[in-house]
Amino acid sequence: MANVMVDAPAIYARHFTAAELRELVEFYHSPVGAKALHELPQIAAESIGLIMPKMPQLQAQVMSAFSAVLKKKGIDL
Repeated sequence: MANVMVDAPAIYARHFTAAELRELVEFYHSPVGAKALHELPQIAAESIGLIMPKMPQLQAQVMSAFSAVLKKKGIDL
């Protein structure tokens, strides 16, 4: 896991200042922050579970719109 996460600090440094990172650490040590760390993976899983069944229809709509734009520009697939 250490090898996988070796580049993570640079990513965080691009998005947060050192002061903001200290605030995040403080937040995650608070009761609600600790709860967020515990609950957010389940929330993300449930959200993805709601989104995934809708993806085929969304993909079809995007492809249809993409094909229409290409056809309008004289490119037929």
